[in-house]
Amino acid sequence: MTYGEIYASARDEQRQRHAERNAIVVTAWEIARQKGATIEERCEIYEREVDRLSREFEEKWGVPAARV
Repeated sequence: MTYGEIYASARDEQRQRHAERNAIVVTAWEIARQKGATIEERCEIYEREVDRLSREFEEKWGVPAARV
């Protein structure tokens, strides 16, 4: 591989990680919105989902997701 190919590959991976990290918040809130009737329930569900999705992210990428 050339330097340019390696650099492009690393940039693509970085973009993918950032996109997945950003999706944690949106996904967690959508799950909470669908399952929770009250704001308190939604907040509890949201926290659990963020933790779960963050663990999955860390397992996949080997780096911790930023705590949101």
